[in-house]
Amino acid sequence: MEILLVSPHVDLESSGPGGGNGPGHTPLDRCFHGCYIGSIRNTWRHRRNEAEKTFSTVGEKAMFASKVLCFHFALCFLITLCFLVPSIFAEQITVLSYNTQSGGANPTAIAAAMQQIGAHDIWGLSEVNSGWVTTLENAAEQVDGNQDYQAVLGTTAGSDRLLVLFKTSRFDLIDTMELHRINPMSAVRSPLVAHLRLKPSGPEFLFMVNHLYRGRENLRRLQARLLNHWGSDQSLPIIAVGDYNFDYSVGDGDAKDDWPRDEAFDLMTQDGVFSWIRPDQLIKTHDSNFNSVLDFIFLGGDSWEWKARSTIIVRPGDFPDDSTTSDHRPVRAEIETP
Repeated sequence: MEILLVSPHVDLESSGPGGGNGPGHTPLDRCFHGCYIGSIRNTWRHRRNEAEKTFSTVGEKAMFASKVLCFHFALCFLITLCFLVPSIFAEQITVLSYNTQSGGANPTAIAAAMQQIGAHDIWGLSEVNSGWVTTLENAAEQVDGNQDYQAVLGTTAGSDRLLVLFKTSRFDLIDTMELHRINPMSAVRSPLVAHLRLKPSGPEFLFMVNHLYRGRENLRRLQARLLNHWGSDQSLPIIAVGDYNFDYSVGDGDAKDDWPRDEAFDLMTQDGVFSWIRPDQLIKTHDSNFNSVLDFIFLGGDSWEWKARSTIIVRPGDFPDDSTTSDHRPVRAEIETP
């Protein structure tokens, strides 16, 4: 167990060294292999037709037919292998976004909720009291068969901080950073970023936790613009989780009128810089009178070949919350890297 506190005295605005995706088979590779095998098949058919003309006995034709059948079985196996190999070597990462509501919950209840939620490779938590870190880290370890996790705790917003918990057997921590320029007025939480590398040899990526302004929409929209600008400069894949307060309407969030979502959502995702891993089923993530989604998981940077799906986790009795539990629902994502 290790708790890493990000130093507030270092200029942490830069993204760190660039990087790329790990080795894998691209669609172009698969196309090449498919075309190559198709060429072999056509050649074999030509030779089979020529050979059949020379066979005079039933036995010879039967023997030749059996060889053709064996060849076709082998050909089907090779074609299947071409499509399966990339999936076999793909790595899956499970991540969770959860606002633990430090001012309206207690760490024991949050730890119990984590036990219900289940194990994840990386937890991105917001509204975390600094005194809760050990309890939450222990909970992440216990639900994952006592695997070791490391904590990265943000330094901003007093007792209402951001926290990353990641499984040390799966990831190396290369660097950490807080993006203080994306904290207007320095009154809320600076985005917290952990630069991780999937063991044993990549890929590298940036895991970011955010909690944007709630009451001051002009500052929330400024944060969204700044996140978009920062994301456009990154060469590494980005996984961005958190409570974004975008008020994405469950019923008509895709509409462009009647205030179906906050403008900040469009500002952050502008030009495809960030892409929402949209859950198959939308359901409100905050216990309030508004039927909207506040908590999101996005992909950004060089993550074009990554595949992902997400789910808003609903637990029995989670809403309405009480004085010990969080007023937010967690969001999980399963992300497949090439």
